[in-house]
Amino acid sequence: MQYFKIIFLSLFFAVTVNAQISDTTEYREVGIGFGFINSLLPLDNNIGGNSAYQLYYNKLRGDRHSRWAFRLNLDGAIENDDSEDSKTVSNEIDFRFQYAKGRSKEVYKNFDLLYGWKVSPSFLLDNQKTTSEIEPNQDTNRKFWRVSIGTGPYAGLQYHVAYNVSLYIETSYQVFVDFRKESFDTVVDTADFEIVRFGYDSSFSLPTHIILLYRF
Repeated sequence: MQYFKIIFLSLFFAVTVNAQISDTTEYREVGIGFGFINSLLPLDNNIGGNSAYQLYYNKLRGDRHSRWAFRLNLDGAIENDDSEDSKTVSNEIDFRFQYAKGRSKEVYKNFDLLYGWKVSPSFLLDNQKTTSEIEPNQDTNRKFWRVSIGTGPYAGLQYHVAYNVSLYIETSYQVFVDFRKESFDTVVDTADFEIVRFGYDSSFSLPTHIILLYRF
């Protein structure tokens, strides 16, 4: 009889642990974002032309959802003008990051509703410098940089095409604050200026982008 009690308690413990694991199922997703309006419809506009973020990493535990999204654009050029014997060097860095946290709920077969709150900081730097061997007094340096952060609620719909593959669209409302500075420097100081601005605005984002996710 003692052995049956031990076996029963062992089975009960195993079932309980398995139920707890099932209730807190944890998995991860990686994804890429792209615009789908112009990809599917022959529209002559830039709606959906660029995804807000390029890479996504999601972590889900039960009905809790966390997301990290990244975007990094680098753009630069070196231009030589033989007629003016001048060279222009331009560089641009556009980095965006987003962290979202919320919950998910199955609303229909293979369809999950995700909702919560997100924070979206970003940084932009644009620098252009022109130098001339013939007219060094006309050398110029123009610089613009901006730091911004936004926050607000979001809601999205995730469709599970298969167990490991899903599609996700989202809408959100965020309030942004930003600090920006623009300057223009010359050797002779005749056209120099510096503009510093602090501002805020709000943004309502429609689901014009789609995210392809892979679960692992």
